[in-house]
Amino acid sequence: MLFTLSSQHVTSNRKYDSNLLSCFAHGDFCPWNMLIDEGMIELFDWELAGQYPLGYDLFTYIYQFEFLVKEKMRFDFLLNENLDIINRYFNYFEIFDWMPYLLEFSMLKYKLEYEKNNNVLMTPYLNLKNFIVHKMNKLQK
Repeated sequence: MLFTLSSQHVTSNRKYDSNLLSCFAHGDFCPWNMLIDEGMIELFDWELAGQYPLGYDLFTYIYQFEFLVKEKMRFDFLLNENLDIINRYFNYFEIFDWMPYLLEFSMLKYKLEYEKNNNVLMTPYLNLKNFIVHKMNKLQK
């Protein structure tokens, strides 16, 4: 479903520019915005849909649920647990270094939550950003 959604060419007023490849995204791709009907997954609550950096929906699904429902910050565990799907998703788009996309995602999510004054999610996304920067710095050494 994410491959199809990310491949759509939809014009939207909601557009977040970056130096990275962007795509159309649901914007709030979480289990509570999905319904299974006759074996098919249907998405609803499209108010946040728009152009986002590639992987935005995938990372939202992985992290937003964790931050809101489980309220834990197991960044390494979540990356390792979802590494196969993350690699498959980005390989589909011929992107082999997806860490900059995760960093962009964390910075954008922090900015959006900051604008809403949502302290519940601001801190986890800021911590995720710091974790990624640290991890990227270690990889560059």
